[in-house]
Amino acid sequence: MGNISYKADVDGSPALTVGDSAAIKNSRYKFAINALDEGIIIVDAELCVVAINDVLSRLIGISKEKILGRHYQKMIRLDLGNIDCLFRETLKQQKDIIHINGALQKSGGGFVPVTINTKVQFDSEDRFIGGVQIYKNMQKLDRLEDRNGSNSIWDDKSGLFSREHLFYLLELEFAKVRRYKQTLSVMLLDVDNFQELNKSYGREVADLALAQVGKLLQENIRLSDIAGRLKRDRFVLALPRIDKESARDVADRIRYLIEQMSLLTPLLKEEVHMTISIGVASYPNFKVMDWKDMLKAADIALYMAKEMGKNRTESF
Repeated sequence: MGNISYKADVDGSPALTVGDSAAIKNSRYKFAINALDEGIIIVDAELCVVAINDVLSRLIGISKEKILGRHYQKMIRLDLGNIDCLFRETLKQQKDIIHINGALQKSGGGFVPVTINTKVQFDSEDRFIGGVQIYKNMQKLDRLEDRNGSNSIWDDKSGLFSREHLFYLLELEFAKVRRYKQTLSVMLLDVDNFQELNKSYGREVADLALAQVGKLLQENIRLSDIAGRLKRDRFVLALPRIDKESARDVADRIRYLIEQMSLLTPLLKEEVHMTISIGVASYPNFKVMDWKDMLKAADIALYMAKEMGKNRTESF
């Protein structure tokens, strides 16, 4: 499964993949990780640090310049009990992501209680190419906590951003594109006939479908893109600096890749396939007040795609 080929960004910068450490170092991704309240660190396949945001740098008390290029374990000291390295532990458990509570050691001494989300990424041949960790300082109130105390950044079923964190990132991104007069395309992706899939093959296959869509999106988007699960079988993909025509090309490529996938479990005696419908809305192609208006427009386009036969892309 190859990466989607984007047309060049409006500013001429090339498309990015998480595994491309050189691109990560030199790209304009910094807004995305420095806009968050959580600490973020990104490593390559050798666990060398290729990116760290200001929050985490300040939290441990070491400048980013001294951290970049160094081995992750030499710079990030954690008290995790019997676990030596969270990235290796994630691979050992054969998971894409694990959540754990621990203590982060500060350079001047002492520890800070943190919740750590560790996510690993693989290329199209299932080779480990790097990972990302997000640290939440448990001594401070997190803006993502809701009334029930939920603070999940990741969606467990798809491995993408959770609904709450997705909305947070969309708000930040839309404010950015309006301020700098950039383009932004937003997609709503919906699995066709998901209820029938669930009824016919059971929850295990339905959950596998969500996981497969999430994995495909992760493998085929740039670092600057935002992918999350909105609800049930509906996903959101935001593409900064991508215009309407290019966004449709990306959407059609995603549809093709999903159409080629097979859902296989030990209980299935046959290959199960699925399709998706996609609605696209692009800024500034139409007048909108905020990111919510873009989602509404994409939802209208998605409805059109469903009404016109499904497994197709429509734009607002």
